[in-house]
Amino acid sequence: MNENYLDSDGYPTDSVLGVIESWDSFEKDPHELMALIKRLWNYAEWGWNEEEVQDDFVMGHFCPCIDYHISTAGWSGNEDLIRALKNNKHHFWAIYWKQSNRGGHYIIQIPIKK
Repeated sequence: MNENYLDSDGYPTDSVLGVIESWDSFEKDPHELMALIKRLWNYAEWGWNEEEVQDDFVMGHFCPCIDYHISTAGWSGNEDLIRALKNNKHHFWAIYWKQSNRGGHYIIQIPIKK
């Protein structure tokens, strides 16, 4: 893991939050961004699950997608990562957000490019 991604207490650094906020999912694979976030996610063994689904994500046409079920477990470092996704300059949250539930539970849905 890049030493600039987590501070000495295990929290994401401003540097990596900037990477997340500026990630262009039109130019780069959004699944790679989620893989980066998973490496930073505290309690991923409990609060991170990926599920392949068929959904009507693309203009009414069914396509295979990955649903990322993620839960922050109330940890502020995970909340920082969610906030960075929401603040993404290329509208990541508007494009891929599927659902939020009370208690810090989210579903992000990203199509699988074949």
